[in-house]
Amino acid sequence: MDWIKINTQEDIDNLLEKFNGFHDSCLVSLSYVSGSYVDKTDFSMVPFNIERTLKVEFQSQFEEPCSSIEMKFDKLIKLNLEPIAPRYTCDILEATIKKIDNYFCWVDTPSNFDINDSPEGTWIICEDMYWREI
Repeated sequence: MDWIKINTQEDIDNLLEKFNGFHDSCLVSLSYVSGSYVDKTDFSMVPFNIERTLKVEFQSQFEEPCSSIEMKFDKLIKLNLEPIAPRYTCDILEATIKKIDNYFCWVDTPSNFDINDSPEGTWIICEDMYWREI
């Protein structure tokens, strides 16, 4: 399925509606590509984080309208990952997505997210945000 780019508050609202506000969902997996690498022929390094792409898979207990999505956070600025201890449930009750200045913020709780604070929980700040059903 094609990526759907989030540009506006309407795009954010459409995603939240499609995925039930992330209610009763969970973060299944994530992967990160920095863009830096070491050349295998001469072992020279390209030490620049030119890509900074984070992909995250979420699954929901709701079959409709959508039970699994993948989100792509391009030009990642910050990732705060706080996994819940195994003795507690890690289900997301509600997520918040906001556009603040030129950044998108995804937070795993209903929140008045302040980009200058470091709240508890998992949150992601990036320049470009996409999603697709999987």
